[in-house]
Amino acid sequence: MIARKAFLGLLASAALMLATTAQAQMSFSGPQPRWVVRDVIATATQVIPADVTSIRILQAQGGGGGGGGGQASASTAGGGGGGSGVGLLGLDVAATPSSSITITIGAGGTLGAIAGAGGNGGATSIAGLPGRGTITLSGGAGGSAGAAGVGGAGGSGGGLSPGTGGAAGANGTNGSVSGVSITGTGGSGGGNTGASAGGVGGSFAAYPYARGTGGGTGGGGTGGNSMFGAGGDGAAQNTSASVAAAAGAGGGGGGANGAGAAGGSGRVVYGFWSALVTQ
Repeated sequence: MIARKAFLGLLASAALMLATTAQAQMSFSGPQPRWVVRDVIATATQVIPADVTSIRILQAQGGGGGGGGGQASASTAGGGGGGSGVGLLGLDVAATPSSSITITIGAGGTLGAIAGAGGNGGATSIAGLPGRGTITLSGGAGGSAGAAGVGGAGGSGGGLSPGTGGAAGANGTNGSVSGVSITGTGGSGGGNTGASAGGVGGSFAAYPYARGTGGGTGGGGTGGNSMFGAGGDGAAQNTSASVAAAAGAGGGGGGANGAGAAGGSGRVVYGFWSALVTQ
C-alpha cells in the first residue's frame, strides 16, 4: 500500500513538472524582439513599427564637398579637395510608435569644372522625432580651384569648429569628436608646378580609415574623410579626379587642367528593437 502511494505521488509530481514545462514553453512561444538596422542612402519616409518607442542613430553624416578644378591656363595648379559633412554617432532618441520620420539625404557637392570651385555638400536631416523636431547635419565645403600658379585650398568640414581645408600644398586638418557629434574634416590643398598637393585630407582618431592620396606636383588635393570611409584621391597634373568619395566624404581635387570629383552623398544608419519586423 505504501509502495502504491509512493508510486502515485511520483506520477503526480511528474505530471506537475510536465505541465509547468509546457506552460513555460507556451509563455515564450511568441515573437521575440530582434535588433533591426536600416541603412538609408536616399531621401525617404520611414515608418516606425508599432512596438518601437526609441531608435538609435548609429551613424549619420551630411554630404561631402566637391573637389575643386585645376587651373585652365598654363596648367600649373591643381584644385583643393572637398571637406566632409557633420556626423552623428550612437545617438538615442525617442520615437512615436506607428508614426513616420522623414530622412533627407544631403547631396554630395558638385565637382569643380576646370578652373571652377567644387560645390558645398547638402545637409542631411531627420524629421518627425518627438521632442526634437528636426536633426540637421550640415555638409562640407567645396574645394577651391587652382589659379595663378597657386593650388586651390581644400574645403573645410561641416559643423562648429570643424577640420579646416589645407592651403596650397598643405594637408587638411582632422575633425573632432564631442560626445555623439562629429565635426567634418578638411580637404587638402592642391599643388602647383613647384610643390606637391597636400598628401592627405583630414580624418578622425576614432575612424582611422586609409586616407586618399594627393595628386603630386601640380595635382589636386585629397578630400576629407568621413566616418564611412575615405575622401576621394586628388588627380595628377592634366588629369581629372575620378576616385569616388565615401558617403559624406569630400571629393578629390582635379589636377592642373583637370576637373575635380563630386563629394559623397550623406547617409543615415539607425537601429531599433522590434518583435514585429520580420526582415
